[in-house]
Amino acid sequence: MATGALKVSACRRSWYANLLTHPEFTLHLKRELHADLPARAAPITDENRRRPILSSILDKLGRRTSLEAWVKGSPLVEVELATSV
Repeated sequence: MATGALKVSACRRSWYANLLTHPEFTLHLKRELHADLPARAAPITDENRRRPILSSILDKLGRRTSLEAWVKGSPLVEVELATSV
């Protein structure tokens, strides 16, 4: 099983509302690897889980000063790829 965090922006987005309503989706890989992978999204709402993930993202962006705003208001989901049986 492969999992990861998907983050797009600090604003409310329709993609997030769609994933909350319909967590099953297809992840389309379109760069070096081309594939359509069945996946499921689960919101990460616990601030203790959100903080280290968002901290890492913001460190890479050089925006560490806005961490608490992102923890409070950014949509964040964990993506689990479906496994073959």
